Amino acid sequence: MADLEIRKHAKQALKTLAKEDRKGPWHKIKEFFLEIFIIVFAVSLSIWLHGLSEKSHQAEEVREFLTDLKSDLAADKERILKVKKQLTISSKGKLTPSPDAIYMDTLRQPVKNQHIYLNFISRKANSGNYEGFKSSGNIGYIHNKILKRKILKYYEQDVQSLEDDERIYNNQMEKVMDLVLSENKAVRANAYFLDTYMKNVIKNYDVTTSNIDSILIEINKDLK
Repeated sequence: MADLEIRKHAKQALKTLAKEDRKGPWHKIKEFFLEIFIIVFAVSLSIWLHGLSEKSHQAEEVREFLTDLKSDLAADKERILKVKKQLTISSKGKLTPSPDAIYMDTLRQPVKNQHIYLNFISRKANSGNYEGFKSSGNIGYIHNKILKRKILKYYEQDVQSLEDDERIYNNQMEKVMDLVLSENKAVRANAYFLDTYMKNVIKNYDVTTSNIDSILIEINKDLK
């Protein structure tokens, strides 16, 4: 509709220049510039309305993303707390069975009947929504700079750091398991390192869940 109006007034401006005007050249010039003014106004209005529509669309995309992200982060936190609970039980020597654990009591002399709680971590962050939003180039639509910075830090740094710690822990767990099954006497020393890595993972879990809570607070502010 706006394009039709612009074309209409552009034609009118050309006609104004071409036609003879008995009222004199100044009247014709005034009519010409009036048509030009109408064209400029129509173009500016069209651009402004398009900008409003685009911003509204971007805001809706951000809102949908943040809503989905809330669910992802809540699921991440729930899984982290579950694994943390299992590791904490293991670090205290309370061997409560769990579906993710392997309970061993197979050592021989000189270490008699030592219980080792072998608990591999298979947790993964829910990053699908974030990766999709980032790859589409829409991260810039988040105007809340504090929230954007926290989201980027969580997925680009915190998640990677935590998964690195979990991988190191799992590698040490495999080593201890091999020693247990082969009845190797070096199991005690390796179990000590395993406990150290376990405590490091637990500490990182505390930091990560705190960061998740911080992001969720900012998301709730933004969605209001």
